Amino acid sequence: MDVHSIICKGLLCFFGFFPIKNNKVVFSSYYGKYYSDNPMYIFEAMAQKDVGLDYVWLLCDEKAKINNARVVKKGSVKSLYELATAKVWVDNCRKPLWTRKRKKQYYVQTWHAGIGLKGGEGACADTLGQAYVRSAINDSKMANLFLANSDWSEVLYRKYFWYDGEILKKGLPREDSLFKNADSVHKKICSFYNVPEETHFILYAPTFRANGSLSPYDMSYDNVISAITKETGYSWKFILRLHPNIKNEDGTIQYGDDILNGTQYSEINDLILASDFLITDYSSCMFDGMIAGKKVLIYASDIDDYAKERGYLFELEKLPFSISTTTNELIRNICAFNQNEYMQKVVSFQSSLGFVPGGNASEDVADFIIARMK
Repeated sequence: MDVHSIICKGLLCFFGFFPIKNNKVVFSSYYGKYYSDNPMYIFEAMAQKDVGLDYVWLLCDEKAKINNARVVKKGSVKSLYELATAKVWVDNCRKPLWTRKRKKQYYVQTWHAGIGLKGGEGACADTLGQAYVRSAINDSKMANLFLANSDWSEVLYRKYFWYDGEILKKGLPREDSLFKNADSVHKKICSFYNVPEETHFILYAPTFRANGSLSPYDMSYDNVISAITKETGYSWKFILRLHPNIKNEDGTIQYGDDILNGTQYSEINDLILASDFLITDYSSCMFDGMIAGKKVLIYASDIDDYAKERGYLFELEKLPFSISTTTNELIRNICAFNQNEYMQKVVSFQSSLGFVPGGNASEDVADFIIARMK
């Protein structure tokens, strides 16, 4: 354990002598990088109930403003005090190994994905490294609750996340927005990018590679747009969304009139709802697109290599999505897309997973947490 970790652990233990404030909830998302994902939706549902709770968000940007919450700099001494004296923690990522939860505290580990293709933590422990695995095991031991949107997710947590505690299977808060009215969201996205409302969108959102390679973003975008425009007669544009792990590489991407920067837009679910097609490789957003009723296609040229790196939880051929390894193959699959056949495959796939119909998970989880604070 390094000096910084020793100091943090010591301070957290010291603040552990202070009384727990039974009305305080501390939220964090993606290690304090964002106000987003499941914790954000849970917080907003709780805040709307106006039950007199003290909400704290741990963010790297301490100048951020969040209505109805106090923002504290992630990793600061004050953040350790807030953690040590809160009744409830809500997080979507693993906490550092030095973190210790007090007996009367309650920890909701929401995780940041539901149904996913990539191997769970336990399935790729060698790739993740010993330090991460140790912190993940410690985090799961501290957690009092995980959230799930399917029987499949529940089994996954038991098998690959070192967790044997309570699981609330009511859907995921981050998926609630996928049930919003797509037309109104489409208008909002058109306004954001200053394009005509008759524009049709293709969202391209691949995941990251461990070596930081941007090769997944190499695609003949113009050829795809030309082909689908000829096939449909509509005006099309790509929205290109980088994975959060490589968002700092945004400046290296060549955007243009027909290739829009989706990384600068905060909420990916809005981009999914506004798009006709979602194209990805191994990202769990493929299942978000499926939930939203969008046309989802897989485009990946390194299927075998990626399987060695992370492994797959499903056989790709058994997913309800077409698979393309070249741009020409992708164009053929887009132009030949059969909506009826696709939806039949989606319904069958969701049934096989024991998928929980969503849309109200934020409210359900908020009520669940509030009930445990009384």
